Amino acid sequence: MMVSRTEVVDEEMAMNAGADDHVSKLIVSKVLTSRITQQLKRGQSQRAPRANILTWGPMQMDLSQHSFMIGEKHVQLTNTEYQFLQLLMENPQRVYSRNQILEAIRVMKGIGTDHIVDSHASRIRSKIRAHGGPEVIAVIRSVGFRLADPLAHEV
Repeated sequence: MMVSRTEVVDEEMAMNAGADDHVSKLIVSKVLTSRITQQLKRGQSQRAPRANILTWGPMQMDLSQHSFMIGEKHVQLTNTEYQFLQLLMENPQRVYSRNQILEAIRVMKGIGTDHIVDSHASRIRSKIRAHGGPEVIAVIRSVGFRLADPLAHEV
């Protein structure tokens, strides 16, 4: 947050509201550039994949080759679909809100963008089913999306 007010109460309120940083407008540009650079690095490290190969049930995602397979069948995904599925496969137990998914797949938020996530999830499900794969994306009502339980949906 960049603000003109410099009182401690304002900074505390901003940080409690979820701000990553609080800067008053009277800041040296080099310091601001350094803070922005650090935030960007922090964001990249949080999104860094833990492995080159992600596996879930019969599905396998090779991050170094940007490929996705179900068994021996290669499944063609758009870059956005790939990023969405990668996010879920990196943290299979975690539930992601629509906004978290939009940020991860780098879609600008605005009017009607909530349904973009639903559309991508639907297309991913269809492509996976068409290649003999399981139900992959579970909807957690009023919360978001996560990977479905692989044992509950055998191929």
